[in-house]
Amino acid sequence: MIEIKKPKTASEYEEMKGEGTTLVLFCTNWCRPALISKNTISKLAQDYQGKINIISADVDIPEINEIARSIGVKGIPTYVILKNKKKPLLKKGLLSKKELLLLL
Repeated sequence: MIEIKKPKTASEYEEMKGEGTTLVLFCTNWCRPALISKNTISKLAQDYQGKINIISADVDIPEINEIARSIGVKGIPTYVILKNKKKPLLKKGLLSKKELLLLL
């Protein structure tokens, strides 16, 4: 089973980040580009299961929205790459699987 984590609270989000590399997609269910981005991370999850953490974070959840704003997310979809507790890398807009892999 492919695991894309979906936090409902800030504490769940923090727990889900884990160690190593984490890809977070800040998105929502009503935005067409965000839905396309969810499909892209699903494909990525199939190929890289167990190698990277993948989180789909819905900004319509108030606590998740606060996290998004606190790290500089200004629009959706936005990808955030977290590597070994370094400063997050933010990329806004649609990205292909290939473009995401280059960032990881």
